Parts: sequence; C-alpha cells; structure tokens
Amino acid sequence: ANILEHIHSLNNGYLGGLRSAKVLYINAMGKLKDAHTVECTPATDPKFAITGRRILIAVGGRPSVPNIPGAELGITSDDVFFLEQHPGQTLLVGASYIALELASFLQGLGCDTTVFVRSEPLRGFDKDMAKRVVDSVALAGTRFVLGVSPTSMARQAGGRISVAYTEKGGEAKTMTFDTVVFAIGREVQTAGLGLAEAGGQTDKVGR
Repeated sequence: ANILEHIHSLNNGYLGGLRSAKVLYINAMGKLKDAHTVECTPATDPKFAITGRRILIAVGGRPSVPNIPGAELGITSDDVFFLEQHPGQTLLVGASYIALELASFLQGLGCDTTVFVRSEPLRGFDKDMAKRVVDSVALAGTRFVLGVSPTSMARQAGGRISVAYTEKGGEAKTMTFDTVVFAIGREVQTAGLGLAEAGGQTDKVGR
C-alpha cells in the first residue's frame, strides 16, 4: 500500500508539473490513423481525434521474460516491490544495471542472492567501472554464475523453484531458489499503435 501511495504521489506531481506548464494531458489509449492524426480512446468517453504537425512516440517498455518451460514461476523487476513475503534465496537472471541494483539491495536485506550472467555484466558500460561494480556487489556476498542462462524451471514439492541451466562446457546443472527474478531487458510496446498507417516501420522486436 505504501508503495502504491508513493507511485500515486509521483504521478500527481508529474501531472501538476504538466498543468503548470500549460500542457494538455489526455488519459486515453492513442493509435495513429495517419502521420498527423491520433485516435484517442478514453476508458469511458467516446473516441476522438487530435492532430499535430509532429507526433513523438515515447511508449516505454515492459520487462522481458525468457521463452523457457516454467518461466511463469519467475517474476520481473517490476514485481519485486509488491512481494507479500520475504523473497528468501533469490536468483537474478541478467546482469544489467537493474539486475545488479536488485541483487545489491536484496543481499543487503539478508537474501542469499545469485546472479546468472549470460554474456558480460553491465554490457555497454565502461568495462573498468563495470568490474568495480561487480566486485563490490560480490564482496557483499552475491554469487555470480558466468556464461549461463536458465533452460527450464519447475516447482518443487516444498514450493521452491528448481532452475536448470547448462555451463559453458555443456554440463547440465540445477540450482534451487525461493524466488527467481528476470531482469533481462525490456520489450517496447509499439504493437497496436498504428505505425504502419502513419508510414512507420519497425524491426523484428518492434523498435
């Protein structure tokens, strides 16, 4: 409840800032009808259209979930703050700054934390700084398993989650956790925006 109240207070602050700047805020689903027209669909009111010389698309993304058996047993980084109980022994899948941030504070809260790193930690960041961050997180107690990704997950009789993975040498192994958190990136939410109608094109992942 406290988290939702904080999020609502942030949203209200942003809305207040928009109103102060005399920006019109429309709470509706938008879909492009052409390069200069957006069809707006509010939750209850009838649809209406607005036009503009230029239209900026900034829809953000949602956390990605790997396509593996049992993936529904895991949660995403968005879900961590809504857990109703202590996460216990936790696996973070991914090595982005979000994954390492979560690993750091979960370890600080007393969780036995492990990070699965598929390629390299903080890819795209300065390598020296990335190494310093990883060393710091590891020094606090977090374990890093390098060069692996989960291949399947299953619920055990006691409620814990069994995670299968394959090491670099090809050896199949299994580890067990109370909570598995996916932090492997985000998927853009461009589907259904009508980009084709506006003459836009996307790649295979929707960018």
